[in-house]
Amino acid sequence: AQFVFLHGSFLGLSGSGVYWKVRQKYFAPDRFGWEWLPKPGTLAAIRAYVGRHAYRLRRSEVTTGPQKVYERRYVELPRSIREAYDLIERYFSDGRLRETNWRIVVSVWLAALAGGCHLPEYRHEAKLSELRALLDTELAGEQVVVWCRFRAEGQAIARLLPGSRLILGETPLSQRQSAISAFNAGKTRVLVCQLNTMRYGVNLASAGAAIYYSNSYEYEVRAQSEDRIVSAQKSGPALILDLVARRTVDEDVLAALALKGHSARMLVDFVADRVRERAQSVVDEHRPWLDSDRLGAVVRSLLAAHGNGAPQRDSA
Repeated sequence: AQFVFLHGSFLGLSGSGVYWKVRQKYFAPDRFGWEWLPKPGTLAAIRAYVGRHAYRLRRSEVTTGPQKVYERRYVELPRSIREAYDLIERYFSDGRLRETNWRIVVSVWLAALAGGCHLPEYRHEAKLSELRALLDTELAGEQVVVWCRFRAEGQAIARLLPGSRLILGETPLSQRQSAISAFNAGKTRVLVCQLNTMRYGVNLASAGAAIYYSNSYEYEVRAQSEDRIVSAQKSGPALILDLVARRTVDEDVLAALALKGHSARMLVDFVADRVRERAQSVVDEHRPWLDSDRLGAVVRSLLAAHGNGAPQRDSA
């Protein structure tokens, strides 16, 4: 279709119904009639035709910007949050996780607990403290983009970092442009962005690093957000850093993103399987705090706050 659009023909065939003409001339049905297979010489003809109109360069042969350097910084959940987290994983590791809607809801609950910015009784500063330490030491003086999944996380990070600029899904376009301009001009050191708000066409290459406070399941969102700080004019590497709460869905989501190209449904299933495995290991350790009364209290608290929904996420 692209060749017909650009050149008006493909393999010497033109006019209406080019697809059917190409199939009839260059392909033949298999013996069951289910698939159309290329006739002898078809692949060579396609390669030759495409080769006359296109060329290919390896990454090493073009200037595509700096290489990306990936790092992870692990944090431990405070004991009370760890207990609540393990209780939720245990409660939902049975048949409830076989239902897709519960898989999604529970994975979001767990991600919110790992981030520590939602329910007052389950707030903590494990990731916030690590973020503050990074900006004050290893990344001191660097311009940094901080990405987060949830609105509450972005708001908490902005409170932690006076002088930073915050872009959420609800942020008006004029305010987004003002924040981006201030950041690229060096007037703002830290730009906090909710995932999905600026994944296409935004240049944040003045940043030396991108920190992911949290992640979504969408590989395209992750890849596009990483590329915001990449530029062909930059000479040094682009640092991509993830804040990860140990033994939580933070690790699972990163593992799921590494699969690339899989559907969101498959990635949710993948994470649910890992949750079940981890919950079983907790039960096997016979941790004394896994009591039913506390379990019920945690689940009721989450249901009261979110129902069968999830912490608020805003799209662009």
